[in-house]
Amino acid sequence: MNTAFIVEIFPAVLAALPVTLSLAALAGISGWALGFVFALVRSRKRGVLQALCAVLVSFFRGVPTVVLLYIAYFILPQLLPSVGTRVSAFNYALIALGLNQAAYASENFRAALAAVPVGQYEAAYSVNMTKAQCLLRIVLPQALLIALPNMGNMFLGLVQETSLAFYVGVAEITSVTHFLADSGLNFLEGYVVLTLIYEVLSFAIGKGFAAFERKIGAYRWRPAAECARHGQGKAE
Repeated sequence: MNTAFIVEIFPAVLAALPVTLSLAALAGISGWALGFVFALVRSRKRGVLQALCAVLVSFFRGVPTVVLLYIAYFILPQLLPSVGTRVSAFNYALIALGLNQAAYASENFRAALAAVPVGQYEAAYSVNMTKAQCLLRIVLPQALLIALPNMGNMFLGLVQETSLAFYVGVAEITSVTHFLADSGLNFLEGYVVLTLIYEVLSFAIGKGFAAFERKIGAYRWRPAAECARHGQGKAE
């Protein structure tokens, strides 16, 4: 193994890390927001809109991410020629990854919304809250707490899936590593560097989500009986 090559390319690969992180962050935020809308529609509405959301979620979950990338990069410019020439490869990758995240986040949020006790809605309506106020002040915070562990896992997977953007020409860390390793066929050394970076990223993200979950876990809703048991246990 050429250790000198590893040391040589490490700074260049790290220089592309902001592209990877920004792609993951933007795709995660936009995908989760759209996924929450899908979840709300599917859990509250009936009819054409609910069926449309169900079809979209099923489609984006069923198609491999790399195929979504190719669809976004090669087909969208043909459907929208006036726009396609002005959109960068980064934005096409963002669209594909965001839609993929939206599909999986929709199922996560739908399960989290269903896990909020019905009594929480009834309590909100009993003090004359509107449906919007109930959703924003009561339901949404609890649903996010329930969904948070899976969101952490989804984001870890998303960071790794950004490597697929290499196929449409985005200069993220996988693309840069492959380009640097190609000239001397030092692929083993290049992918050792890439593995180390992804491992550190995964560890840091996992620890960050775990710390955030512990911090806001104190606000998680618990039944009165469970609170009483915890209180009794502490007293003893």
